[in-house]
Amino acid sequence: MTFLTQTKLLVIRYVHKGTSETQERLLSLVTAEQKTGEALETLLLEVLKDGTTLSLNNIVGECYDGGFDFAAAVKGMQNRIREKMKA
Repeated sequence: MTFLTQTKLLVIRYVHKGTSETQERLLSLVTAEQKTGEALETLLLEVLKDGTTLSLNNIVGECYDGGFDFAAAVKGMQNRIREKMKA
C-alpha cells in the first residue's frame, strides 16, 4: 500500500507590538500524512505548542489556501480551530 504525504507550509502574519509593523514568517514546514480536518488541526496545534509561545486566544483571523480539508464547513480544520478559540 502506498501512502501519499503532503508538505504543508505554516506561515504566520502578526503585528509587532513595539513598531506596529506587520511581519510575516515561515513558522514550520511539515509533512501531513493525512488530509482530514482533525489530522491537520492536530498538526497545527502541535507546531504551536512545541515550537512557539503563541496561543489560539490571540488569533484575530485565519486564512487557508481554500483546500477542502482546511475549509470544510463542519469537519475542516478552520471550523475545528474556531471552535477551540470559542472555548
